Amino acid sequence: MTATSDVGVFTVDRDLVVQSWDPWVSAVTGVPADRARGASITSLIPDIVERGLLSRFERVREEGAVEVLAPAFHHYLIRCAPRVPSDHFAVMQQSVTLTPLRVEGRVAGVVVTIEDVTARLDRERTLAGQLRGSDEQVRQFAARELAIGAPSVLVDSLGDTDWRVRRAAAAGLSGTDDRDAVNRVVAIVRDHHEDAGALNAAITALSGSMGAAVPRVIEVLRSDDPDARTYAALALGLMRDEWAVEPLLDCLGDKDPNVRFHAIEALGRIGAPRAAPAIATEAESNDPVLAFAALDALSAIGDPLVAPRIVPLLADEFFGGAAAECVSKIGGEEIAGVLAGALTQPSSNAATIAVAIVTLRSRMEERYGTGTLVEELVRSMVDAVGIERLIAAVPSASDAEIEALAVVLGWLPHASIDPVLGHLLARAKSRNSAAKALAVRGDRGVDMLISALSDDDADVRCTAAAALGEAGNRRAVAPLCELLDRDPDAAPVVASALGAIGSPDALPALDHLLDDQRAAVRHAAIGAINSVAYDATQSLAARLLVDPSAHRREAGARIAGYFGFASCADAMLALCHDADETVRRAAVEHLSLLNDPRTEEILTEALRNESPAIRAAAAKTLATFEAPTGEALLERALSDSDMWVRYFAARSARRRVGIGPALVARLAELAANDPLPPVRLAAIDTLGGGTIGAPELLPVITKLVDDEDGEVRRAAILALGTCKLPGADRELIRALDHEDADRRRVAIQALSLMEPVSSGAVDGAARIARGQFGDDDVTRAEATALLGRVATPRAIGALSKLAASPVTRRAAVAALAAAVASGRAKLARELASPDETIRAAMIEALARAGSRDAAGIFVAALDDASPTVRLEAARALGRLDMLEAERIVSPESLPHG
Repeated sequence: MTATSDVGVFTVDRDLVVQSWDPWVSAVTGVPADRARGASITSLIPDIVERGLLSRFERVREEGAVEVLAPAFHHYLIRCAPRVPSDHFAVMQQSVTLTPLRVEGRVAGVVVTIEDVTARLDRERTLAGQLRGSDEQVRQFAARELAIGAPSVLVDSLGDTDWRVRRAAAAGLSGTDDRDAVNRVVAIVRDHHEDAGALNAAITALSGSMGAAVPRVIEVLRSDDPDARTYAALALGLMRDEWAVEPLLDCLGDKDPNVRFHAIEALGRIGAPRAAPAIATEAESNDPVLAFAALDALSAIGDPLVAPRIVPLLADEFFGGAAAECVSKIGGEEIAGVLAGALTQPSSNAATIAVAIVTLRSRMEERYGTGTLVEELVRSMVDAVGIERLIAAVPSASDAEIEALAVVLGWLPHASIDPVLGHLLARAKSRNSAAKALAVRGDRGVDMLISALSDDDADVRCTAAAALGEAGNRRAVAPLCELLDRDPDAAPVVASALGAIGSPDALPALDHLLDDQRAAVRHAAIGAINSVAYDATQSLAARLLVDPSAHRREAGARIAGYFGFASCADAMLALCHDADETVRRAAVEHLSLLNDPRTEEILTEALRNESPAIRAAAAKTLATFEAPTGEALLERALSDSDMWVRYFAARSARRRVGIGPALVARLAELAANDPLPPVRLAAIDTLGGGTIGAPELLPVITKLVDDEDGEVRRAAILALGTCKLPGADRELIRALDHEDADRRRVAIQALSLMEPVSSGAVDGAARIARGQFGDDDVTRAEATALLGRVATPRAIGALSKLAASPVTRRAAVAALAAAVASGRAKLARELASPDETIRAAMIEALARAGSRDAAGIFVAALDDASPTVRLEAARALGRLDMLEAERIVSPESLPHG
């Protein structure tokens, strides 16, 4: 270790006699090593006893503990001058760690590590001074800088007059474990309600504290000041810590309505099911403020056991809409029938019920794939009165309600609904939903859509045309072709619709579009022709290839090349020298699909063309050119002077298997040094494509993980996940604990790309999923999903713990379901957990996985001691096929005893 480093080490034995004394310590203290060795520590550090530091050494020696001497309290261990002159300190500021030196299992002495932190503290003092300056931009800079290394200095800045400084201070304090800082922030919440800016910033800081401040904030709930209790409840909700549930439940009896309101909201944010019964009581109270907050909280918690208590509120004129929204978010498929039945009640709001039904359908489809069951229940339960009320709700409905009404009406097979859906085509917010509904309603729906092709509104015409393509009814071909004559702007949509219908009657109209001046129209027509493959397509392509029109020759090249028509090879090769560059480019791009031996010569010539566009087209074509010479041509393209030629060549190289060392070296050079980011990203993607397998690539890709360009860093991390090189997973696992949140997030994504996923990722992913680093909800959900992909017993155990927490339950159940559905995991051990929350989560995961093998487990769970588990099991059984359900619940199949 040199004297220019920031850290030095020395050791003492059990008698506290120095055994080693490294050069750094000699340099900063002026005591040479030969004089220090063998000397007592009390002789080298004369004030060690009076400063109370000798006892720290003795505790390490006797108890084997680790002691830390913080510079904020002790300043230094060995008094010496700073190595560099300091503006604030006459003595070097030192961070000191005392660790036991163990030999054969016993403590033989103490290892002393000293870090010189003078420069850092100097800088922090300077920045702290800048925080008190008059320049707002300087204060913002100081706050951002201090957030990295000294967040506790930022507490006073929570009251800054500039909101950007307050935001930076709050962000810097989030997650701090500095006890003094936490106490001061909590004091703002408790005592300083007159400064709204400081109060909001303090609550924001607490919301990222990861539980460190929870006990202190809970104490504020017992304050005599109702405002303090209110803000404490608000903060605890944002902190989302389960330890706050019981204290917040106690607040439901608070005499101040604001405290009760924020306690309800906080419990909803935390999402603990055990809070649901008490909150349901508030929902039943008919209090105009608390009941709405309670319904919102219950929606967030998602406990299905309280759904029956909310159902009676559907008939309430005041609370019915909120109640419908709530049950749609916590109930199962059976709630569809309840909501449909509520449509007959005069006091209910048909529009809000429609929104609730659509919400329920989406949730059931996403989780269990049973959205059609919701549709069928609604279809069977809504009678003529319900239909009339849905239709009557349309004129006064909001945009969101209109869209939901269109969806629900589309499920109902009554003739009176078709004109209403036709009318809803005119409403921008409901247009797509109405068109989709009409597309599946048979001839009546097609008639309405054909009629809409004559609407005055161009958007209505295009939406109807697209829907007719989805309907696939050949009766629409003639009206769509007529629309091409009346409305040329609709041509791209109409061409796609004709391609989707797939009738040969559309070929003349599509042929006509191939000479359109608009590239989008021509490409839509080409796509329609290619998607159908008419009997006449080959003869059409042959005619187009020699057509006087450049547009039609281009179309011919794209059609003939797409299908690889061998009979068109001569004409295609001739077009590679066409007078029109667009035609030449199209011909070159589609050459390799012809599988003609003359292709190599044409591509070689094209890569020497003076036009970068032609060279780029040749580079694209090399992706599917499988001849042995393709690699040499790629090497040439990768060295082209034009960025896009190099880019497409790098993309094409990804399609080749086992490329040679020269090509690998060139790609590595481009990845590291090309001046243009798109080329670098394409090269990195190819190197990580998993088809090269060259071990020497790992250090190349790993080095790029620290590149100064953020996009390059992300691409390199993802490449580690796809390169299939030994050791790549170790780099990614290390990144899961990196201080940079973006690097952790991309590392999760990269590990998810591995097959199989490295089992070593479990601990790091679990830390992120639990929120240990303060990552956002999306990153935590991705880490949870990664655990499901690993699916080892250790990973499943981590997921079961996450499923027990209301904050992480939803993502954990989804990950467990994915693991079961893929066949990678069994949940037997977790189903026997003493925690009913975990057992219920396992039943839900099995139900979401859709495995019929779990039917016996559901039957057994009907006898579980927990009502929540029993409800989940009953619902799971209800989702199974009725014949299967009847077999498994027969007396012969029930467990004996």
